[in-house]
Amino acid sequence: MRLIELRLKNLNSLKGEWHIDFSDKAFVNEGIFAITGQTGAGKTTILDAICLALYGETPRINSISKSSNEVMTRQTAECFAEVVIELNGVQYRCRWGQRRAYGKIDGNLQDATHELSRVNLEDPDKGDEILEEKLSRTKQKIIELTSMDFQQFTRSILLAQGSFSAFLKAKADERADILEKITGTQIYADISKNVYEKYRTQKEELDRLQAVSDSLSLLDEETETTYRKNIDTLNTDLSSKKTKQDNLESQIKWLQDVADLKHKLSQYTQEVDDAEQAKLGFKSDAERLDMANKALEISNDYNKLLSIRRQLTEYTTNKEDSAKQLLEVETKFEQSQQDLKTAELAEHKAVSEYDKAQPLIRETRQLDGQILQHQERLHDQHRRRDSLNANMAKLNESLTFSKDEQTQLQEKLVKTKQYLATRSHHEALPNDIESLHQLGRQLKTVLHNIAHKDAQRQEAKASLGQLTDKLSKLESGQNQVSDDIKRNKQQLATLKQRQHNLMQGQTLQSLRHQHNEIEQSSQQLNDIKAHFEQLGQLALQAKETQSLLPDRQQNINEIQQNLATNEDKLNRLNTELEDKKANLELSQQVAKLEDFIHLLQDDEPCPLCGSLEHPYDGNHPLLNNKSQPDQNTPTPIELLKNRVNELSSEYKNVESLISEDKIKLATSKHELVNYQKQFDEQLSKLAELISRNESLITTFTQNTPNLSPTLIDIINKQSLSKKLKSSIAEFGSSLKKLKGNHPESDSIENNQIDSGNLQQVITTADDLSSLIQNTRQDLVSQKQTLNTLLDENDKLTHEINQREISIKALQDNSQSTMQQINALNTDIKLIEQQIKNDKDYIESNYAEIDESITLIRKLVTPYKQDGNDKWSTLDTALTKLSNAINNKHVLNESDCESYLETLRDHCRWMRQLQQDYNRQKELSQSLSSEIGNFETRINGLTNQLDDVQKELNDLNVVINDVKVSLDTLQKKRQTLYQDKDMDAEDKRLQQAVNSAKENLSQVRERYNHYQLQFKQLNEYIDKLNTAISKANDDLSK
Repeated sequence: MRLIELRLKNLNSLKGEWHIDFSDKAFVNEGIFAITGQTGAGKTTILDAICLALYGETPRINSISKSSNEVMTRQTAECFAEVVIELNGVQYRCRWGQRRAYGKIDGNLQDATHELSRVNLEDPDKGDEILEEKLSRTKQKIIELTSMDFQQFTRSILLAQGSFSAFLKAKADERADILEKITGTQIYADISKNVYEKYRTQKEELDRLQAVSDSLSLLDEETETTYRKNIDTLNTDLSSKKTKQDNLESQIKWLQDVADLKHKLSQYTQEVDDAEQAKLGFKSDAERLDMANKALEISNDYNKLLSIRRQLTEYTTNKEDSAKQLLEVETKFEQSQQDLKTAELAEHKAVSEYDKAQPLIRETRQLDGQILQHQERLHDQHRRRDSLNANMAKLNESLTFSKDEQTQLQEKLVKTKQYLATRSHHEALPNDIESLHQLGRQLKTVLHNIAHKDAQRQEAKASLGQLTDKLSKLESGQNQVSDDIKRNKQQLATLKQRQHNLMQGQTLQSLRHQHNEIEQSSQQLNDIKAHFEQLGQLALQAKETQSLLPDRQQNINEIQQNLATNEDKLNRLNTELEDKKANLELSQQVAKLEDFIHLLQDDEPCPLCGSLEHPYDGNHPLLNNKSQPDQNTPTPIELLKNRVNELSSEYKNVESLISEDKIKLATSKHELVNYQKQFDEQLSKLAELISRNESLITTFTQNTPNLSPTLIDIINKQSLSKKLKSSIAEFGSSLKKLKGNHPESDSIENNQIDSGNLQQVITTADDLSSLIQNTRQDLVSQKQTLNTLLDENDKLTHEINQREISIKALQDNSQSTMQQINALNTDIKLIEQQIKNDKDYIESNYAEIDESITLIRKLVTPYKQDGNDKWSTLDTALTKLSNAINNKHVLNESDCESYLETLRDHCRWMRQLQQDYNRQKELSQSLSSEIGNFETRINGLTNQLDDVQKELNDLNVVINDVKVSLDTLQKKRQTLYQDKDMDAEDKRLQQAVNSAKENLSQVRERYNHYQLQFKQLNEYIDKLNTAISKANDDLSK
C-alpha cells in the first residue's frame, strides 16, 4: 500500500483545509522524510487523518459518533479526512467526514459519512467510481482491499505515538510486555502459559494414574478362572431372565391392545346409536325441506319486492343521517375559516419579529466572536509568558551546571598533560611493535622451516627404505603376471571351439530371427483365436435372443385377441347403458308431472296446460294405483336405476381390462422390438467380427510362406492355413443365410429364423480355436528349444568375453607394473637428492636466526624501565634460543612455540603500553574539546537568557494592549444587548416562526378537509334523492 495524497479539514489543531501531495518529487526522490514541529503543531493529527480516512477511528480516540466527536476543531461546523492510496497499481480514494446541523458551530452532530471509490486516472472528468458509501460497510470493504484491520495497521504501518513513547521510557524488564501489547504478540505468551499449565495438569493426572496403577495387584490364575466361571453363569442367568421379560412384555402389550379395542368398540357403538337418533330427529326437517323446495319456485318475484322495499328504507335513512352530518360539517367549516384567518395573522407577526431582530443578532454575534478571539489570544499570551518564565529558570540552572563542569574538566586536563610529558618515547611504540611483529614472524617462519625441513629429511629417509622394498616386490609380481597371461589364452581357444560345435553352422542372427517369427506368429494366432472366441460367444448370445422372439410374438397375438373381445363387449354395454339412461330420464319426468294431479280443482285452470276441464275428476288411474302400494315390490324407476348402476359398474370393469390389455400389448411389442433390435445388432457385430478376423487370417496366411522351414512345417502339420481360409467362406455363407432368413421388416410375424446357421458358426469357431491352441503349443515348444540353444550360446559368449577381459586386464597390469618399476627407480634418485638439499637449507638458516635475535634485543631495550619483569623473561628466552642455534640443535614444535609465545607476550605488553599512552592523548584532546564546548554552551545560554528576557518584556506589553481591547468590546456588547444569549434568542424567535407556520399548516389542512367533506355530503344527498325516486318508480310497477 502506498500513500498518494492526503486532504484534511478542521481536525484538532489544524483549522481550515490542508493538502499534502505525497507523489511530489520532493517526497519521491528523498525516499525518507520526517514530520517536525513544536508540541501541538499538528504532527500526530496528520497520522490521525490517515487513520480516520481509512478506518473512521484514531489510536487516541476510539469512538467517534453522533453524540461525541473530539477530533473536530473547536468553533467549526465541519471536518473531514480524505486519503488516496495505491494498491497493485490501482488508486482508491477513502473519505470520512462529519458535520453539524445547518452548518452552525453549535448545531447537533450529524451521522458521519464514510465512502470508498476507485480513482479514474484515464478520464478524470468522468469522476470516481463509487465502490461503497454506506457507513456500516465501508470500513469492512477497506479491510478486504488492504488485508489489514485497524489494529494490524497501527502495529505494522503506523505505530501509535503514546505506545512507542511508553516503550522508550520503560525499564528493560518492562519493555517486553509493552512490545507485546504494541505488536499484538501477547497471545503467544498466553499460549505458552496455557501449554505449561496443561502440561503440569496432565503430568499430575499421569502421576496419579501411575500411583493408582502401581497400587493395583493382579489376580492369580485360579482366582481369575473362578471369576470368569461366575461371569459365564451370571450371563446365562441374565439371558434367560431377559427372554422371560420379553415374553411378559409381549403378553402385557397384547392385553393392552385388547383393552384399547374394547374401548374403541364401545365408542363406535355409541356413535352408531347417535347417528340413528339424529336420523329420527331429522324426519320432520326433511318434510319441511321438501315444502321449502316447492316454495322456492315462486320466491324470485317476492324476494325482488322485498329487496326494493329494503333499499328504499335504507336510502331514506341515509338521507336523513347525511342531512344531520351536513349541518355539523357546515358549522365546523365556518369555524375553520375564522381559525385560518387568525393563524395567518399570527404567522405574519412571528415572521416580522424574526426579520426585525436579525440585524441586531448578527451584529451582536460579530462582537461575541471578536470577544472570544481576544479571550483566546489573551489566554495564549498568558500561557506563553508562563512558558518563558519556566524556560528562563531552566536556562539559569543549565548555566550554573555548565560552569561547574568546565572547572572540573580543566583540572583533569592538567594531570593528563603531565603523564604525556614523562613518556614522550612512547610515540615510537607503533613502529617498534610493528617491527617486533615482523621479526617475530620471520623468526617463526625460519624456526618452522628448519623443523619442517628436518621432518621432511627424516620422512625422506624412511620413504627411501620403503621404495626399495616395494621395487623388489613389483619385480617378483611381474613374472607371475606373465605366466597367467599364457594360461588364459589357452582356455580362450577351448571355449571358442565349444561355441562353434554348438551353433552347427547357424548364425546367431538367423536363430534370433526365427525366435522373433515364433513370437509374431503366436501373437497373430492368439488374436485370431480371441476373435473366434468372441465370435462363438456373440453367436451364442444371438441364438439366445433368437429363441425369445416366437414366444414374445405368441404373447402379443393372445393379448390382441383378448383386447378385441373386450372392445366388442364394451360397445354392447355402452349401447344398453345409453338406452337405460334415456328410459330412466323419461320415467322421472313423468313421475314429476304426476304430482300436479293433486292440484286439479273444478273450474280452475290446469297448472300445466291451462285447461278448465278435468275428465278424471279425482278418479285418475295413477292415483288409484298409488292408493294401495306394495312396499315389497320395487317401482319401475327403481328397477331402471338398479340396472343402470349394474351396467355402469360392468362398463368400468371392462374399460379397466381393456386399459390393462393395451398396456400389456404396448409393453410386449416394445420388448419384441428391443429383442429384434438386439438380434440385428448382434448380427451386425458378427459380420464385423468375421470381417476383422478375415483380415487377420489373410495377413497370417500371406506371411506363412516367408517363415523359416521349421515354422512352416509346424503350421502345416494340421492344415491350419487351409482350414482358416475355408472358415472365411463358411462364416460368410452362414451370415448370408441368417440375413436372408431375417429380413428387416416391420411385420414381426413374417420373420422366420433358422437357428441351425448360428449353431454352425458356434461349432466352427470352437473347432478352429482348439486347432489354433494346438498349433500355438507346438510353436511354444519350438520357442523353448530355441531359448535353450540361445541361452547356452549366451553363456559361452559371456565366458569368452570374460576370458578376453581377463587377458586384457593381465596385460594392462603387466604394463602398469613396468611403469611403476620405472617410476620407483626415478623416485629413489629424487629422494636421495632431496635429503642432501634439506641438510644444506637448515645450516644456511642458522645465521638468519642469530641476526633476528640481535635486532629484537635492540628494539625492546628502550622500554626496559616500563616493565623490568617482562624484559628479564624475554632476555632469558632469547639467550636459550641463541645457545641452541650455536650448538646446531634442531628445535621441535613445542620448543619453538615456547620461545615464540614469550615474544608474543612481550609484544602484547608493548601494545598495552601503546593503548595506555593513546588513551591519555585522546583524553587530553577530549578534555580540551569539552572545555571549548562548555565555553560555547555558556555563551549560548547567556544569549538565550537575554533573548527570553526581551521576549518576556514585549509579551507583557502585548498582554496589556489585548486587555484594553477586550474591555472595550465587552462594554460595547453590554450596551448593545446586555447579557442575553444571542443563540438562545435567535432559537426562540425561530421556534416561534416555526410554531406559527406549523399551526397555520394544521388550520389550513382542517379548512380544506371540512370544505371537501361539505362538498361530498351535498353530492351524496343528491345521489340519494335520485335513488329514492327510482326505487319509488320500481315499487309502483
